[in-house]
Amino acid sequence: MQFVRRLGLSCTYVFFVNSSGLTNLYSCPPQHHCVVLLYLLVPLCWPEYRWLMGACLTIEVNTWFLILRRIVYKRESKIPAFCIQLVDKLFYITWLVIRCLIFPAILVKLVNLAATVVEVTGHFWHLCFVFVPLHCSLCILNLKWTYDLFKPILCKYMTGSATKTSIVLTGL
Repeated sequence: MQFVRRLGLSCTYVFFVNSSGLTNLYSCPPQHHCVVLLYLLVPLCWPEYRWLMGACLTIEVNTWFLILRRIVYKRESKIPAFCIQLVDKLFYITWLVIRCLIFPAILVKLVNLAATVVEVTGHFWHLCFVFVPLHCSLCILNLKWTYDLFKPILCKYMTGSATKTSIVLTGL
């Protein structure tokens, strides 16, 4: 019951208080939060897929570095350069490993699990198949955000016009 209460409070916060300064640091489309909330039902509905939740929640490590990176760049003058570089490197490493490797691997695993369920049951529809398109949508979002992350960086290096601080503060 406490889980449901906290989930309700979190949903209310995300959808109605998204204009505060802190939430602007890590705001993203409300549709993303809806998908994630649906995705949290996986271990509740199918205990044999609980390992998925642990694997999927690794993305929060990268989100933490994303938020930390934005804070560090806002206070760049007060933070030692090695800390900024460390946060930056950890952010990019976790981004590439988690969002570009682990999440697509989970999608492959989900599709394989769905295929196994079809083979075993003979039915082409099973309720757990709902989570395949959900995870696929999260992978597509990760692909879009990866493009959004690296496009300004590549443009910066090609033209030499923007500073990294301006890119971090206005984007990812």
